[in-house]
Amino acid sequence: MPNLPGELLLARARVRAETKLIKSRLMKKLHEGLELSETEKAYIKNWIEQIKRCGDELKAGSTCVPMLPTDMTFSQLSTLDRYNLNAIPLVQLSPDLGSYGLTDLALELSQFVDDSTLDLVLDSA
Repeated sequence: MPNLPGELLLARARVRAETKLIKSRLMKKLHEGLELSETEKAYIKNWIEQIKRCGDELKAGSTCVPMLPTDMTFSQLSTLDRYNLNAIPLVQLSPDLGSYGLTDLALELSQFVDDSTLDLVLDSA
């Protein structure tokens, strides 16, 4: 775990960005009626349980946030995952990103999905 204040803030920003993209993808699949994987179903179940424990649906974006960011790199993504990331409007990711960390990529992409967008999707559900 990082030990300097700046490193702690960056690590926290990275895990929140990861979480935001995961939740956005799940909500999109639910909205479009697409089938969820068993891992996605388990994530949603855990997410709902955490919201219930928290007792505040307004804090839904703050639930299911991991303690540490992933150490995966862009090169470890499947072809389908790369395609899906490139399907985000205004995003064009090059295969040259090979060793680029997914958490840093998530942090950059999270600029396209803000908390108010998540709130709107949750309110319409």
